Amino acid sequence: MKIIQNNYTSTEHEKYICEDCNSVFEFEDTDVHFSDFQGEKYVICPCCGHVCFLGILGRKEELLFPNDFYQFGISEDAVQIKNEEITDKIKECIEWLKENPQEPFRYIGTGDTFLCVFNHEDEYYIMVAKNYFDAYIDK
Repeated sequence: MKIIQNNYTSTEHEKYICEDCNSVFEFEDTDVHFSDFQGEKYVICPCCGHVCFLGILGRKEELLFPNDFYQFGISEDAVQIKNEEITDKIKECIEWLKENPQEPFRYIGTGDTFLCVFNHEDEYYIMVAKNYFDAYIDK
């Protein structure tokens, strides 16, 4: 892909700032590729050829759910965590919080499951999410 002159100004395209050359470019769904590692989405900068991962948003101008997030547990080879293992992981988090009472929470993400145990004053609040979404962005 080579841009000679771009006169298209539609807001239907997503904009991205390349973290390598700082060029701003737009892309369409047809420009998005998927990596072999966890199926992360990426585009190739048309100016310098740098691979710009969209799952790790970096300096993307706007965050859009669910487009900019990776969803765990939906691919064919996704690891499905059994209920017994989830129960064991919850117990593991609670035990860790008992040993570290100053900590506000403990979380574990594994396979298609994310769980978090919050250390409240008189109780533990437990959250379990299957097929969850996540994304990383720069501060």
